[in-house]
Amino acid sequence: MAPIPRASGYAWSPRQELFAYEPSVPCQQEQRSLYACTRASGRLFVVREDGTGKREVTAGHLMGWTADGRIGFFRSYQRAIPRAFDLDSGKTGPILPGWKVELPIWSPDGRFVAAVARTGVVIARADGRIVQTIPSRLVISMIAWSPVGRRLAFTTSGFPNPHQLFVVDRPSARRRLLFVAGSWHFDWITWSPHGTRILLDDENRHRWLLFRTDRSGRRRKLPRLGGRPLWCCPVNSFSAGGTIRNS
Repeated sequence: MAPIPRASGYAWSPRQELFAYEPSVPCQQEQRSLYACTRASGRLFVVREDGTGKREVTAGHLMGWTADGRIGFFRSYQRAIPRAFDLDSGKTGPILPGWKVELPIWSPDGRFVAAVARTGVVIARADGRIVQTIPSRLVISMIAWSPVGRRLAFTTSGFPNPHQLFVVDRPSARRRLLFVAGSWHFDWITWSPHGTRILLDDENRHRWLLFRTDRSGRRRKLPRLGGRPLWCCPVNSFSAGGTIRNS
């Protein structure tokens, strides 16, 4: 792998064949500091998985990849409208028709997307048509599609409370409250490979909670082994998408 500057933003392509990154550069500051100051460069590069073929592709700030292999980015922080760069044609276009919110995550079959917006969680078809917006007065911490089917889970943070875990059984369904914590914090979740359970990282109580995603509400307490719970594929990041290979 070709080395990249420290503090760079980066993302693997959907098939893990290409690596996109936005290198950091030193801040322009006159005063001395105990720590090195860096900022995003606004230049996007792509390199192959073996470190060859490095090239600069466009200007902007990296968001990730679309399901069809384009690079998601935005031109400036002042106008952070997501765009997509096609490596084959060299053309830039919308992420989805009419899409103006965060880079979405795609359902396993590629027919639906979900993203965090100012008003809550937006679910749309792959052609950009909105299916529904799930309003939330709380901050949306994380969204994640089930590896199978079209279930979506998301967590909320009340700062300081409450913290909630919701499941949407299909793109057009109403949200269903699976769990709520009134006085303690959680964010990170991951689906089981068959989409029947959700593992929640209850780090403040040094445990994991394993929930059935049906309406039984059953859950188990498990020893917390440390770190973020990972369960194979796919695992979505905070407000972003991607697949983490099982190591």
